[in-house]
Amino acid sequence: MAGLADTDKPAARLALLTALAPHQIDEMIVDAFRAQQPGDDMLIAATAWASFTAARRVGSWL
Repeated sequence: MAGLADTDKPAARLALLTALAPHQIDEMIVDAFRAQQPGDDMLIAATAWASFTAARRVGSWL
């Protein structure tokens, strides 16, 4: 995430945690994302994309 703009880091953090460690997502992560992307639709879209992409990657290993 070092190369990302500060405004993109909350979305990247949420996406990575969704894909790799969803149990670590807490209110602070969601609040940081919503500060840049308000609305439930953006939150759902970001987490859906991240989880789908992770599932496709794991599925390709099988």
